Amino acid sequence: PPSAPVLYVTSSTSTSVLLHWKSGYNGGSPITGYTLHYRTTHGNLDEFQLPRRATNHELK
Repeated sequence: PPSAPVLYVTSSTSTSVLLHWKSGYNGGSPITGYTLHYRTTHGNLDEFQLPRRATNHELK
């Protein structure tokens, strides 16, 4: 299986966080997309689908 991307927090404020990542080892298989899992302000787990060419995302 592919390894997880290396994730960096580029910047953050009281209402947002900017994430940047570099893809991990993919074993020779193409990356088809990313799933960003996160916890909301109320503590609920949620997820966001990102395209395969994405390398950053801002959560607000």
